[in-house]
Amino acid sequence: MSTTDPRPKAAPLWPKLLVALVLLVAIGLALRPRFTRWLHARGAHSGAPTVRPAPPQVLAFLAPIAVGGTLDGAEVLAIHGVDHGLIRVDLRKNGKRLSLTIGRAERAYQGTRAGPYRVYIWQSEASPEVTATLAEALARSLRAHPDRTPPPGLPAETQER
Repeated sequence: MSTTDPRPKAAPLWPKLLVALVLLVAIGLALRPRFTRWLHARGAHSGAPTVRPAPPQVLAFLAPIAVGGTLDGAEVLAIHGVDHGLIRVDLRKNGKRLSLTIGRAERAYQGTRAGPYRVYIWQSEASPEVTATLAEALARSLRAHPDRTPPPGLPAETQER
């Protein structure tokens, strides 16, 4: 009988684990910006929206639409200040919440035209027909007052892309 074992000794496992850990960290750092954008986009469409109070310039721009009032039968829940070139209006109709945004008219995005602006659908629990009707009502209200000065942060000129 031989005292030597015919099986080769296994290499230590820790170098392989270290390499795997380094690769995982490198991949995580490389994908971090995409993951952050994904989380931000996901958070923008779920949960309660953050409220940025509307300054007087925004309220004057949207008048006669006001918080507590109605727009084509929908209750106006909130009007937000300009954020990244958009004004958001939160509505509720038939118990369903929806948010519409007003921004510069861009050819690359679909929305209801309102002069140099478009009304975009931000999020909606309501039916597509109700949402489209309310977007048109908001656009009609903006078209009725084309001479109003836009609030700071809401560019008036169109920028076709």
